Amino acid sequence: MIGVSPEVTIDVLHCPYKTEDLSHLSLGPNYGRPNPSALRPIKHRETQIQYHLKDINEKFRCQLKNYCNRESPAARMKEYSQLVEDLLRQHYIAPLSYVDSMRAQREFKLVKSIRRKAQKAKLIIRVCDKGDSLHIGNKSDYERKAAKYREDKNAYQELSYNPLMEILTNVTNALNALKNNKQLVLKDYNHLMPKLDLVRLSYMYFNRKPHKEETPLRPILNTIKAVTRPISDFLNELIRPIYDQYNQDYTIIDGVNLIKRLEKYAAGGHLKPSTLFCTFDINNLYTMLPQDESIRILGDFLHHYVRERVKNIWVAAFKNWPKLF
Repeated sequence: MIGVSPEVTIDVLHCPYKTEDLSHLSLGPNYGRPNPSALRPIKHRETQIQYHLKDINEKFRCQLKNYCNRESPAARMKEYSQLVEDLLRQHYIAPLSYVDSMRAQREFKLVKSIRRKAQKAKLIIRVCDKGDSLHIGNKSDYERKAAKYREDKNAYQELSYNPLMEILTNVTNALNALKNNKQLVLKDYNHLMPKLDLVRLSYMYFNRKPHKEETPLRPILNTIKAVTRPISDFLNELIRPIYDQYNQDYTIIDGVNLIKRLEKYAAGGHLKPSTLFCTFDINNLYTMLPQDESIRILGDFLHHYVRERVKNIWVAAFKNWPKLF
């Protein structure tokens, strides 16, 4: 029998895991039981349902707005949300059969055993940058490469204290100033004001690249609960449609859009035997872009296409907003 699960990448000399452990890890990060929270209290499962429901609904609205340039119809959105909630409840609340209950308990113990072995052997298990598999590596090697990345790029530093309250204060003061100067309406002000109990400090972590020589790390910044996340999403909702409108001839959204563009390109008689297609990769895009210059370009772009205002926001105010980040 040939399995379809990806192989676990083992990058250590002595692996403490047995066949059963590796078989479970090879199922990948997206593997889920019929009810992954069957062994947890009902209150915890209700919290998970509401969290995932809110997350799915927000992503659906953003995708519809960004790619279809339209708001989600209230009635259809309510119906969709109810269907999603029903599926989540079936997934989290539905009682397990005896067989599934025994499997859930066995896998729960197995995962705890895998974690204990990783801690004892000082290993780190991470999702691979490409594909849907896991990588097992030494903690010391991971930390060494992470430190080298920060040193080489000279764009990040390890913090010796938690600056969350300082960031929260700065953003709150900036939003108050915008509101007092009539550059931000009350509705948007209330929406953008960070909630102390919901914000978290952003952090960096790394995923392995086992498909490349010496297994380098790919940096990822987690800003989901950052103090400035509502501002970032708000600016994206305002500016993204304008950018898409005036740059649609130079933007490829996804693979389907690429194929359609190629078909149109060929139909226009431009595709010839001498045509060259090039691909390129940009290293460290976020650290190589000068922030001040990027803000200036954004201001020039908005002044050129929308003149003075984007909905209720003055274009001149946009130049100060990105500095909050």
